[in-house]
Amino acid sequence: MKRVVWFGLVLLLAGCGEQKDPCQLAWESVGDADGRLGVSELQLDKYLEQCPGKVDVQAWNKGYQQGIARYCSPELPGRDKAKVAAMCQDGRPRVLASPPAVGAQ
Repeated sequence: MKRVVWFGLVLLLAGCGEQKDPCQLAWESVGDADGRLGVSELQLDKYLEQCPGKVDVQAWNKGYQQGIARYCSPELPGRDKAKVAAMCQDGRPRVLASPPAVGAQ
């Protein structure tokens, strides 16, 4: 019986050691999703704070530009017009006065 308990404990601890790092993400996909949702570019600063040294800024920016272009597309119905007006101008993404912080990678 003791062997079964020890074996179970070893398996449990081994499983805990294999948890993935929540900051190891496909950053281009994250940026695309943020853009499609109309999230501000300032979201990148939050990622840089939460995951220092692990954010691929170029990949996030590339994805974000693709996503926000889709979000600003006038063909997409059912969005909050005030939010779209804040993020888009003439069907194109607005340019921020100051770009988001640039981090590592």
